[in-house]
Amino acid sequence: QALAEAPHLEVVSLQLSSAQQAVPFGRPAVKKLMQSKSITDLYLSRLGLGEDHLTVISEGLATNETLRVLDLFGNNIENHHVIAMANALAVNTSVEILVLPCPANDLSVESCAAISEALKQNSKLTTLNLPRSNLTDEGIFHLAQGLTVNKTLKKVEVGVSKNVGDTGMHALMEMLETNYELERLVVSSADQTIKEKTEYYMRLNEVGRGNLLNQAGGRAASREQWVEMLISVKEDLDCLFYFLNANPTLCQFANPTGAAVIITEEIRITRRHTLGGYPDYGNKNTASMLPGESDLMDGHKLGTRRASAF
Repeated sequence: QALAEAPHLEVVSLQLSSAQQAVPFGRPAVKKLMQSKSITDLYLSRLGLGEDHLTVISEGLATNETLRVLDLFGNNIENHHVIAMANALAVNTSVEILVLPCPANDLSVESCAAISEALKQNSKLTTLNLPRSNLTDEGIFHLAQGLTVNKTLKKVEVGVSKNVGDTGMHALMEMLETNYELERLVVSSADQTIKEKTEYYMRLNEVGRGNLLNQAGGRAASREQWVEMLISVKEDLDCLFYFLNANPTLCQFANPTGAAVIITEEIRITRRHTLGGYPDYGNKNTASMLPGESDLMDGHKLGTRRASAF
C-alpha cells in the first residue's frame, strides 16, 4: 500500500523470495496499486495471485487511466479471469502492453471470443502476449477476427495447437493478408506451415506493404513507389512475387501496348536467379524510364531485354 501511495513512483516489479510460497499481501494492497495515479508499469509475475487478487486487477483495469504495462506472467489464472480481463481491456484507454497468462487447461473458446471482442474495441494496446496458450481451431478463428479489425496492435505472441483445421487456418491467412500493421506475430506451433506463412507476411509488413497498398484518401501508389518497393525486396523472391502479383502491370506480359520494358541494373535479382543471358533486342526505349535509369543504362551498356520468366 505504501508503494501505491508514493506520489512519483512509476515502475513496480514484485516477485516472491525463495522463502515465500504465496503472495504476502491481499486484496486491499492490489486495489491500491490498480488505483495509483502515478504507476505506469506494473509487473506482478510469478506471485501466485489468487481469486481475490485477479478479480481486483480486472476491476481496476476497466477504470485505470495511467497504467501502460501490466504483466501477470506465471500466475495461476482461470478462464473466467481471462474473460473478465478481456472485458476490462475492451474499455481501457491506457494499457499498451499486456502479458496475460493462460489457464492450465488452455484458453476456452469463450475466452478467445472475449479477447477477440476486446481487440475489436481497444485502440491503445500495441503488444499482447498470451504465453503458453494452445489455441484450437475455434480459438485461432476468434483471435484472427479480432486482429482483422484491430489496427493498433504491433506485436502478438500466441501458441497454436498442431491440430488447427481449415477454419482456423483460413481465418488466420485472411487476417494476415489484410492486416498491414502487425510487425511481429510469434506463433508457437508444431505446424511449420503456420510459422512460415506468418513470417512471410511479417516480412511484407516490415518493408512497408501497407504504405504501398493502403494509400491515404484512396490514391493509388505511383510507379516510382512500386519500383522502389521492388528494389527494396529484390533479395527476397517471395516478397518480390507478392508485389508483382499485386500489380501485374509491372511485367511486360501484362503490357497491353507491347512496349519494351527496360530491366535496369538496380532491380536485377541477385538471389537465386538473375535476368542475365537474354539477347539484345535492339532499340532502347527510354521514354517510360524513371529519372536516373537512362544514366544507369549508359553506365552498364544495357540493351532492351524481355522480362524474365516470373
